[in-house]
Amino acid sequence: MKQPIAMLLFVLFCYSISFGQVEETQKTMSEGVENSLNIRIPNAKAKTVEKLWKKHMKPYKGKTKRIRKTKEIFSDNASIPQLSSNDVDVYVKIVEAGDEILFSAWFDLGGGFLSSETHPDKYGSAEKMLLLFALDVSKVVIKRELDDEEDTLKKYGKQLTKLEKQKAKLLKDIENYKAKIKAAEAAVEQNEANQENKRQDIENQKAKVGTVKGKLEELEY
Repeated sequence: MKQPIAMLLFVLFCYSISFGQVEETQKTMSEGVENSLNIRIPNAKAKTVEKLWKKHMKPYKGKTKRIRKTKEIFSDNASIPQLSSNDVDVYVKIVEAGDEILFSAWFDLGGGFLSSETHPDKYGSAEKMLLLFALDVSKVVIKRELDDEEDTLKKYGKQLTKLEKQKAKLLKDIENYKAKIKAAEAAVEQNEANQENKRQDIENQKAKVGTVKGKLEELEY
């Protein structure tokens, strides 16, 4: 077995263990109760999964569209050689269940719907197709999560830069305040000295006033 294929199978195996294997059940759909392949995709939204499934089906050349009445995504006459030499109709339902998506797919091969019992040689290909799709969805979900986390990291970086600038300004303010306090302390000392001088002036002036009063009193009779 070539190494890339072996690696792919290993990734799919790990993925199926981590997120749940493809389950085969009989489920109700627009054509009745038919055999479906189901897989749970964690942390995804229905709109995202629908958009990616339509993109996923483009190489198979079938016309894919949402049927509002049945809430199914229908791919008409898709060419999927690994499943059938004839055109294949694919029906898909995407249901949000809490924080995960329940993805169900029905493959109409023309003579009946795909199942492991009636098409054992083709079932594995369909199973791998869903696993690969789920893996692609998970990549997109994780990439978006990474983008969000990187955006948050950038935001935190900007906030840190802002805080650093604020600190530098506060430290500068402290230095300015210290200089103002030192100047104010010197001004207080000078003020006290001025007050003392002024008190002396007052005492001297009182003496002069007393002298002048005495002269006035000497002239009174």
